[in-house]
Amino acid sequence: MVLDEAYGEYVVGEGFAGGLDFLADHPNLLVLRTFSKAYGLAGLRVGYGIGHPATIAILQKARLPFTPNAVAQSAALAALAAPDELRMHVNDVAYERERMRKEIEVETPVSQANFLWVPLPGRAESCVQACEAAGVLVRAMGPDALRVTVGEAEENNRFLTVMEGM
Repeated sequence: MVLDEAYGEYVVGEGFAGGLDFLADHPNLLVLRTFSKAYGLAGLRVGYGIGHPATIAILQKARLPFTPNAVAQSAALAALAAPDELRMHVNDVAYERERMRKEIEVETPVSQANFLWVPLPGRAESCVQACEAAGVLVRAMGPDALRVTVGEAEENNRFLTVMEGM
């Protein structure tokens, strides 16, 4: 069983269990993490898996040699050496995420990631076009919803301004 915790660093609320909490009782569990999201190293494609030693040993047999490269490894180590910066970034995203949820005039599900899912039945494409005209990039999730990445306050304000007109 594989549990993808790509957005795990963004979880700030109480009552959320992480995959590591289940490893001792589930030797078939592999928890995947990445440096692409909260650490901002998406272009380097570096991440890791945590699992029972027997599971890891099986995976090691199929692993390609020399990946990730030295640049990605150095960046990941530098990111791990800066926990205060990570916590500040995560707190900033959590604050902006909740501010955006409160200010959008659409009931938006609670998120523990660095993005919001905004339901807009039948209006997603027109909102995408309005956002693009305002210099805001969003992703349509079919005709009925948007995926909006939480950015800096100024960027989020531009999105909220577009949403006021929808």
